[in-house]
Amino acid sequence: MSKYEINENQFELIKIALEKLWYSYHGDGELFVKCEEITELESTLNKQYKNHKIIEQEMRDTIHNCYWELYDVKPEQDEITEIANNLAESIKLQAGHWGWDDTEIRDLVYRWIRRNTGLGEGR
Repeated sequence: MSKYEINENQFELIKIALEKLWYSYHGDGELFVKCEEITELESTLNKQYKNHKIIEQEMRDTIHNCYWELYDVKPEQDEITEIANNLAESIKLQAGHWGWDDTEIRDLVYRWIRRNTGLGEGR
């Protein structure tokens, strides 16, 4: 997981600002060099954003699977979102290092859901 994360709104604002700058200065030779740097930055931001979305989906898949295993019921999307938003930061940090599909991470998520969803053993 990246040290610097941006949300979807921030990404769109940066992209719009970069596009405006690109179109404003595209004709000037000296500034064209700067625009190439901006294009490279935009490409890097696009890659980071896509990677963030993949990692977020992996987290949601892990939560879904742990919940299903625990309660034998598929969770609703809003339940997955609530769990993802409240999941312990220490678990997210470890998942950033080992990946969401790691056995230890799945065990931590499973235990966290069991202790914190308030559903008990029976739903």
